Amino acid sequence: MQKKEKNKSWRRFFEHRQLLVRFTRRYIERQTKGSWLGLFWLLLNPLLMLGLYSVVFGVIMGSSFGVADDPGPYDFPLGIFIGLTVLGLVTETMGQSSNLILASENLVKKVVFPIHLLPVALVGSIFFKTLMSGLLALLFLSFLTDGLGPQALYFPLILFPMVLFALGLSWLLSALGVYFRDSQQLMGFLSTALFYSSAVFYPARGIPEPIYAWLKYNPVLQAVELSRDVLLWDISLAPDKLLYLYLAGIGMSLLGFFSFQGLRNGFADVL
Repeated sequence: MQKKEKNKSWRRFFEHRQLLVRFTRRYIERQTKGSWLGLFWLLLNPLLMLGLYSVVFGVIMGSSFGVADDPGPYDFPLGIFIGLTVLGLVTETMGQSSNLILASENLVKKVVFPIHLLPVALVGSIFFKTLMSGLLALLFLSFLTDGLGPQALYFPLILFPMVLFALGLSWLLSALGVYFRDSQQLMGFLSTALFYSSAVFYPARGIPEPIYAWLKYNPVLQAVELSRDVLLWDISLAPDKLLYLYLAGIGMSLLGFFSFQGLRNGFADVL
């Protein structure tokens, strides 16, 4: 009976597509609610950060990833920006998922509602923000560097498994957050740890081998490196690393979904 219910939940994603779009839009609008510029902040914030990185790391410090023979002043700040764009999809999901079901108590208790759609809507709203940053990165790569090469076409293939990974993480963390309230406090540390272990401000090629032997299993690190390779330096996509991203993304999405479905029956009692 429980297996049939899980299969039914998969089929209902399409049936509830309008509801999913509505909640995704609500989460997007909530990010800038009450501000004068509204959704324009989704473009302005990454634009300001890119300008800051360009001045500090490109002009003042002249930093480099050591990949290109003759890096321009914008290579390093754009590399950071690309890394933070990919990383933000996961860290924002971690930061907002733990409290997701707790903040929707009325939907869990009083209404017959497909509660498993809430993490999907949340990740959809975060992905929309990621998409805005990604489009800005492509725009500035076109004008501030030698331009985009043919390898840039692979960028969506790199980003897709990270969406699956974030979705599974959201299902898992939102379900666990109902039973373990301390998980909200833990997310800040885990997000920081993920930030420092994902090679955003440094090249993964420079990590000492004994450390990289462990860090290479971090899918965010691999996604950051692959994204910079294809967008910034037009380096051929590594198929083995891309395969690992898809295995990690599919694995996390399945783990998260079935964990959510297994724990959801107790939500109302705990809340």
